[in-house]
Amino acid sequence: VPPEQGENWFLNTHVKEVLRQPGLIAYFSQRAIDMPGRPATWVRLTELWYENFKSWKQSVIDSPPTYTRPPWTGRDDYPFLKPYASTFLMERPDHDYLKEATPYP
Repeated sequence: VPPEQGENWFLNTHVKEVLRQPGLIAYFSQRAIDMPGRPATWVRLTELWYENFKSWKQSVIDSPPTYTRPPWTGRDDYPFLKPYASTFLMERPDHDYLKEATPYP
């Protein structure tokens, strides 16, 4: 899929549907940046914020949202594409690796 076509579906269809989730309190998404000599292996990072785990579970597991399938995939089940990854972070994580990280040369 050309990146422009993926971005069009993501920004003009998917994001609008995600924003209708009950319990969602914040939503952030940004494109990956290629580093010199080190191209990004993924396209986009997206953060969905909920008040707590219970509100996420109610919104995503107990009453899962229905999303429009992109036209280029044959998968009917969300997230429509593989692979994908999810990470759950507490509001105040134990470690701040961004502060501890050595700057990229």
